[in-house]
Order: sequence, then structure tokens, then C-alpha cells
Amino acid sequence: QEGIEILKLFYSINGSVFRTTVPDSNINDFYYFHIPEPLRTDNCVDYYIYAENVSSDIIVSDTYRFVVGQVSILFDYTREETAGNADWVIDNNMPYPSPSNPTSETSWLGAISSWAFELYQAGYNVVTLPPDSAITYGTTHPLDLSNFDVYVICEPQNPFSYQEEKAIYDFVRNGGGLFLVSDHYGADRNGNGWDATEIFNAMGIDDSVGIHFNSENESNNNITEDSYNYDNGNGSDTIFHGPFGDITEALCYHNGTTMRIWGNAIGKVWKSSYSQGSTNGVMMALSTFHNGRIIGIGDSSPADDGTGNAGNNLYNGWSGEGDDRLFFLNGTYWLIANPNNGIKENENTVSNEMAIELLSNILRKNGKIILIINNPDKKPVNIDMYDITGTKVRNLYLGNANGKLFLNTGNLQRGVYFIKCSGFTKSLKLAIIN
Repeated sequence: QEGIEILKLFYSINGSVFRTTVPDSNINDFYYFHIPEPLRTDNCVDYYIYAENVSSDIIVSDTYRFVVGQVSILFDYTREETAGNADWVIDNNMPYPSPSNPTSETSWLGAISSWAFELYQAGYNVVTLPPDSAITYGTTHPLDLSNFDVYVICEPQNPFSYQEEKAIYDFVRNGGGLFLVSDHYGADRNGNGWDATEIFNAMGIDDSVGIHFNSENESNNNITEDSYNYDNGNGSDTIFHGPFGDITEALCYHNGTTMRIWGNAIGKVWKSSYSQGSTNGVMMALSTFHNGRIIGIGDSSPADDGTGNAGNNLYNGWSGEGDDRLFFLNGTYWLIANPNNGIKENENTVSNEMAIELLSNILRKNGKIILIINNPDKKPVNIDMYDITGTKVRNLYLGNANGKLFLNTGNLQRGVYFIKCSGFTKSLKLAIIN
């Protein structure tokens, strides 16, 4: 069976024109999509998958529908996250922050209140798991993990019991998102002999999902660095081009640890002295576990908004430097995306030296289609444009096209179109909207 060359998700929100998006990531032989705009409660989404292999065989799935329920995100406070001079909570009021209709992040009091407030603004429900609460999965308790989409653990100070670890793994196994935020080795704020690196590693995160937080006697377990060592060139990457904004600035560590990865895990940001793709020196990592997703970041400083309780050491890493907030917000959105929308693919995608891209795959009527063509051998290119029924609506022959090419949409109606170029293994999809 030949590998998939073209893979896209077509989606429509509340009966709007179908738009397209490509996989935001793939891990092993699974591809993952996200809807590249925040969805609100009760939004109705219709979607289908389009796949084409290198022989131009096309498969289109049935059209499916789901109605969006409100996304709920649970922030842990069972692990003394305010020990010492820390304040890793979203508000002093628990489990639900108060007021319930905040006007700014300062309406809530906690060093990560900005994180929660911006999620609230996006339509998400944010909740705290208070001290002395049980961490459970599959019970009728309203704070049971099964009632949430994402579980955030920011710099825990006490280890988890076996029963708690099992509940967390069951949550992720069944599609939950887990966001783990560590700090540098030795950040033991309650003096019990445990820091976040040791707690996460003791949970078996390294063996289960391939993320190891560097700890005692391990390299780069306490670094300060503003890292631009990432590749944000893929416009469909949810982390770097997610619904909360495009990342162009650094991820800023102030005494944090790096990670070592393997298995399902992939790096997104590295210490500057490491090459991209390295399994060491990772500052932000993603992974999967059965149907769920995991993110690891080795420093809590970038999540700190500087507005917590008086007497604590607070710094504005959230919006004060780099693009820290976007790494956390787009990362949270990546966790929310349902991994069960993956399509299994057993063979590698075939590449080609020639390349063609659309500057934008969404265009208003009467606008100009801008194609970016990489044609190093200056071969003749024949461009055909088809509507969704397969009817050819445009044709253009170019002797030696290379670089930018502009096409007029003219009288084309709104809808989905496909652009095919002779000599290129890839076809493109374009949505024209009113």
C-alpha cells in the first residue's frame, strides 16, 4: 500500500462553508488534526477526512458531526503548590475562582491566574482541585478527572500515591490532556526531600510517555536561557501557530531543568547548544499515551504572571518576556484536541524536490490566489484548478515557473477548490469565502 501524500480535514462550524486544515503533528503512525479557531459551547461541527496517495488514489471519509461541550481544565493544588515562596494557583477561591465573571486576570489572585483567565476568555471552564481532595478517575465526584479535559500540575511538592498515579494514567489513557510544569532540580520548597523533577520521574512519566525531567547529578538541570531554538515554519503546527497567536519570540527559562525524551515523545524547544531534533536538552516536549496527550515544560517561571499573593517571589514571565504565554496557551489547546481523530498510516510520506504551497488556503471572493513554487530545475508547469465535484475551472500553463505566482479567482463561487500542478506530487486545497 502506497503512503499517504495528501491528508486534510474539511470542517464546517454551524453550517458555514467548509474550510480545510492539515495535521498539526504526527507521532509514530498517527496523525492529529485540530480546528484552527477556538470553539464555543454548543458549536456544531461537521467534518470529513480527505486522503490521497502518491498514485492520486483518493479516499474521502463519511461526514461526521459533533456538538461542542464546554471544555473544562483542572489545576492541581493537592501538592502544596504554594509552599515556600511559590504561588502556583489560579485563585485563592477553590474549587471555582471568584468572581465567576472576571474582567481581567487581576480579578483572580494567583501566580498562574493569567493562564486561567485567558482560557476563561476563550470559553473554557477553569477549576482548582483543592488541598486534601482525592485524585480519582471514574467516580461520581464532581472533581473526578473524568469530568475534565485537561489536568495541569505546576511544580508539585509532594509525591503521588499509587492510586493517584493510576487515576492520572487512566485519565490520559482515555483521552485526557496532562500538562506537567517542573522547575530546576533542588526546588524543594517544603523541605520534604522531593522536588518536581523527582516527583514527575517517580510517577513513571519517563517509562510511560518518554519524558524524563533531568534531576540529581544530571546535566542541564538548572538553566537560565531565552531559547529561540525551535522550528516554527510549519504553518499548521498548533504550538507555534495556534488559536492564541503565532510564536516568534523565545521560551524563557529562569532556573529550570531540561528533559530527555524517547519513544512517543517529541521536542518542540531545545537549549541553544543542542540541535533541533535532539533527544537531550529539550525545554518543551510533547507526547502521547494511548488516547491522551502530555506536555512537559521544565520551568514554572514562564507561567508566572507576577500577580500572586503578597510575600511570594513573583516575576512576570507570562507576558513580560518572550512568547511564554503562547507556549502555554497554544499548548493547552493542543492537549484539548481529540487524539481519536488520528488516521493510521503505515508508510512514510513520499517527498519530492519540487514543492508548491499556498500563501493562504482561505481566500475571500475576488481575491488573488498566491502560490509559492519551488522549481529548481525550471521545468514546465501546468496548473489545473478543480471544484469539489471534480470539474476543471481554471488552467494555466507556465514555461518555467519559480517563486511567487498570482492567480485571479474571477467569478469563482465560494466553496472548496483543488489545485493540481503537473510535475508536483502534491495538490492543494483552497476555500473561497464571501
